[in-house]
Amino acid sequence: MKILGAVVVLVIPYLLQAVSFGLSFPVDITQTQRLSYSDFQDVSYEYQYKHLAGLGIVLDTNVAKEETFGYRVALEYTLSELKSTNRRGVDSLRKHKYNIVNTFAFGVIQEPYFKWWVGPRINIEIEHASGSDISYQNSWGWGFGAATGVNVKIAKRIALAADLAYQGKVMFGGESYQDQYSVFSGTSKGATAHLYLLFVFGETAKPIKEASVIDESL
Repeated sequence: MKILGAVVVLVIPYLLQAVSFGLSFPVDITQTQRLSYSDFQDVSYEYQYKHLAGLGIVLDTNVAKEETFGYRVALEYTLSELKSTNRRGVDSLRKHKYNIVNTFAFGVIQEPYFKWWVGPRINIEIEHASGSDISYQNSWGWGFGAATGVNVKIAKRIALAADLAYQGKVMFGGESYQDQYSVFSGTSKGATAHLYLLFVFGETAKPIKEASVIDESL
């Protein structure tokens, strides 16, 4: 809770200046996790993620402004299938992840309708998984990584964006396996991608011929 409170305090000033909002479409490109259980000494189980679906809402303070810094926060849900590479007798799990994705973007190339940025990313997430052998596997965690992306303003009030990131996270939780409860801790790492559809409002709009790829007003 202290970590979440600190993040809220840091981001509120930028949320008050939010100029764009829209939809995010997250994709786990490669994702693995390694869990160590308190019941078993020197035993860790590894899992591979298979992305199934993802959707979220996003706020962005700087899609195409001349300012260098921008803050983007997304509230996302993703559904994945997990398979263990070294845990026998356990079928695949369906994992539901609820994620707060905080991105701190610093512009590298900035044009009236285009921006390329790089910056750090902080995630806070809660996960729930279940399967035929494991009735539930719940966890929470936080992660840090590096991201890069582009914003393209295609109309006066509409922009498309995309980014790639690689990050690691620490996680803590518990599971019920064959009516036995176990506590675990672990790590996860991998690459993710996002696509965004953004509606631009707070930014000072330039004439559409200068500020968008498509020469039309929406």
